[in-house]
Amino acid sequence: MTSGEPSSGPSRARIAGIGLIGIGVIAGAIGIGTLAFGGQESDSAQPLPPSPDTVPVAAPSNPPATSSAGAPSPTQAPPPPEPVAPPQQPTQDVPVGSGDGAALVVVRVYNNSTISGLAHRAAEDLKRAGYDVPEIGNYSGGIIPTTTVYFRPGTDEERQARELAARIGARAEPRFDGIRNASPGLIAIITNDYKGTTVGK
Repeated sequence: MTSGEPSSGPSRARIAGIGLIGIGVIAGAIGIGTLAFGGQESDSAQPLPPSPDTVPVAAPSNPPATSSAGAPSPTQAPPPPEPVAPPQQPTQDVPVGSGDGAALVVVRVYNNSTISGLAHRAAEDLKRAGYDVPEIGNYSGGIIPTTTVYFRPGTDEERQARELAARIGARAEPRFDGIRNASPGLIAIITNDYKGTTVGK
């Protein structure tokens, strides 16, 4: 072989070029495959909604692990929803002593009259009007001049006492020393002037 004759075999540069082209073709095929199937991978990585029996009771103390895309990891369920409090029922529209929710208004009835059984009669009237009357008795700690409903100042009893007093034609006053520490609730001391509950109040 003389120096002027062309080489019968492929040159190294040609072999390297063909190799680089082959690598480029393979890389391009991988890239196209990734683009074509990339959407399916993101769909399969989404977490399934939890079923009611697999939702954890308490929220996790650590934040949920996230994938590189920022979505929650499919191995962790999202935190449970915050509990919703039941709606409050209105209480202002219920008249005291109407029989509709007035069982919360407690009235202890005591006789301070010369009429035997007057406290029992008054207690029956109040029960029919919707009040809770857990105790009936006599008040012998002094003479009360007129039928009076006593309340603890600074409590809702004052409003309740004024409404009850209007129903039975009595006075409403703060508790005095002799009954100041009695059980919570209204105290009605009935005297000779008790006439019963009025209609329509």
